[in-house]
Amino acid sequence: MKVKDNVEIIVEYNPEALDLKQRLMHDASTVNYSMSYETNVQAKMSSYKTSTPTTDVLINWIAELIDKHSSFRRRGYNLYFCNLWFAKYDIGDYTKVHEHALSFFSFVYFINCPEGSAPFVFTTSGEEIKAEEGKIVIFPGRMLHNVPENGCENRIVLAGNVDLLPSRR
Repeated sequence: MKVKDNVEIIVEYNPEALDLKQRLMHDASTVNYSMSYETNVQAKMSSYKTSTPTTDVLINWIAELIDKHSSFRRRGYNLYFCNLWFAKYDIGDYTKVHEHALSFFSFVYFINCPEGSAPFVFTTSGEEIKAEEGKIVIFPGRMLHNVPENGCENRIVLAGNVDLLPSRR
């Protein structure tokens, strides 16, 4: 998919979304939301270093998607998932306009999207990505993005950043 910013982004649906949702919802209910309302995410937010066996499954799928759409590994780079966090939005929660300029890729995976879930927005173009369970959006970290005021309880996403590291040969 190409957004109006004239940048390629990856938008895909996870074929195991129903099973993953159940497991990720469990994980999301047990993590500590220690970063809540302290970052650009004006919602409940876990640590930037969140990791569970289920998030590891999702990371493997994301790596496969990036490989499918790019040639970084074939050109001698490895993917490094440097940050991963849950965000839980209730009514009125939002995310301020920001970027992840130090990360090559960023992503958001939609876990729970009740009616009224706010979209994910690429700020420069105004392009909105509808919040849909099992959907992932992978984009260059330098792209400005935000989440407008949410209109429901319990909109849950898993977000993260990916860097490229030279492989050792």
